[in-house]
Amino acid sequence: MVRYDGMRAKDLPIVRNLIPIIMKSRAVNTAEYSTQFDLSKTLPYIDRFNKNLYKQGFERKNRLKFFHVFLCAISRTLSLNPQMNLFIEGRRYYQRNRLQLTFVVKKELKKEATESLTKIGFYPFDTLEIVRERVHEKINRARTDEGNEQEGEIELFARFPRFILMTLFKILKFLDFFGIMPKSLIETDPFFCSAVIVNLGSINLPGTILHHMLEWEMPAGL
Repeated sequence: MVRYDGMRAKDLPIVRNLIPIIMKSRAVNTAEYSTQFDLSKTLPYIDRFNKNLYKQGFERKNRLKFFHVFLCAISRTLSLNPQMNLFIEGRRYYQRNRLQLTFVVKKELKKEATESLTKIGFYPFDTLEIVRERVHEKINRARTDEGNEQEGEIELFARFPRFILMTLFKILKFLDFFGIMPKSLIETDPFFCSAVIVNLGSINLPGTILHHMLEWEMPAGL
């Protein structure tokens, strides 16, 4: 079966194909991994890159950040390891046909500022410069009134009575199970993505946060 966002994964071990049948949610098969990376060459490179940008007249708000490096590294890793970009739906494995990462954007760098989820597409050979430009463009748009259009639709949707919402989501899950979810919903839903990234450096939060699992769609590799 061919879905809009992927196609049936082939050449998987027979035993692996039983996992979606036996384990019906992500929570029953959760693996956590923590590691550290050597940034002794990365951080000086970012400083040199930004100094060159400033000489060209770029504003500080458009500078290269470590977050851009992180996004670029993830997209390259997923490109080189396509099995990390699988997902499970309808008790079957699918190979995602795009590489998209989702993260939260705050309208302002204030504690009480509103937030929105932004989904960005990446390509295997994106450079740091391309990623920097694309992410800044998406973030700037998300902080404008135009970027608030989707939020207004969600707020209106959330005002529906509970029984209507529950029925509607059952219908959507049914459509997704059989791979016939409308293209427009897949495109706009931020959780139809390769991975959801949480940027804690922007709020200076120390330590590691273990985010809850999302059951709306089930990535098989991340």
